Amino acid sequence: KKMKEFNIDRRTEPVIAIGGGVCLDVVGLASALFRRRTPYIRVPTTALSYVDASVGAKNGCNFGGSKNRLGTYVPPCAALLDCSFFATQESRDVANGIAEMAKMAIMKSEELFCLLEEHGSRLATDKFMPSSDVDGAPARVLRLSIEKMLEELAPNLWEHSLER
Repeated sequence: KKMKEFNIDRRTEPVIAIGGGVCLDVVGLASALFRRRTPYIRVPTTALSYVDASVGAKNGCNFGGSKNRLGTYVPPCAALLDCSFFATQESRDVANGIAEMAKMAIMKSEELFCLLEEHGSRLATDKFMPSSDVDGAPARVLRLSIEKMLEELAPNLWEHSLER
């Protein structure tokens, strides 16, 4: 109703989703349904959504007591990534994002694994802020995490196979 009241022009005005994974999923689903696919932009604000919900095509919402029963496969027209949002999170919540990164590291990247082993604790505490002008670890960890997540998702982006 609010999207209709706002009079969004689905050809020229994308909806902007700013928040964590649940927010990105709900707005992505609403955008996919409104006027048969209004474009949307994802702006993840949590470490977990940065490497998980910001990539891929899925939008899902829980329904009837079951997880992701309603959903679509409509990717955003863009994802705007800015890790400075992590400053709004508790270190424990940033660590949850690092756990997702570790999952990618274990499956896909020795380099990412080594970076997390060496810098993970500091990245959680400092919320991915570089410790100096030459500290490339935060940016490298985020980049590798997204690259590896995309590598993992790409072969089955539309979930034709339900094997994991």
